Amino acid sequence: MKSFAARRTSCWLGALLLICATSWLQGCRQEATPELKSQIVGDWEEVHGTKETLHFKADGTLVMKSPSEFHQCVYDFPDEKHIRMNCAPAGSPAYFQVWNLAFTDDDKLKIGTVRETGTYRRQE
Repeated sequence: MKSFAARRTSCWLGALLLICATSWLQGCRQEATPELKSQIVGDWEEVHGTKETLHFKADGTLVMKSPSEFHQCVYDFPDEKHIRMNCAPAGSPAYFQVWNLAFTDDDKLKIGTVRETGTYRRQE
């Protein structure tokens, strides 16, 4: 049977390893973020004439506007093919949604799910 001190040391060692692994994985994820942010920052307009616009800021905030809606969100990138957004109103609990993300060869942005994807072109 392990002594209390041995169990305590074992728990601390496990916690330290978990923290180190998490930090290492976050460091790997962060490498893609500056490139994705530089690609996405700016104004985008939905290509099918819905008058929906997306304004991505470098500080990780997003303003979505359409004739019937207005949302202010916070965004980040869990990986190179997804964008995570929290569009919960101020004072409400955070509500994160993860969407597929792709840039096309003709400088369009696609955000959506397997069922529905919005396509946006960069505004000049």
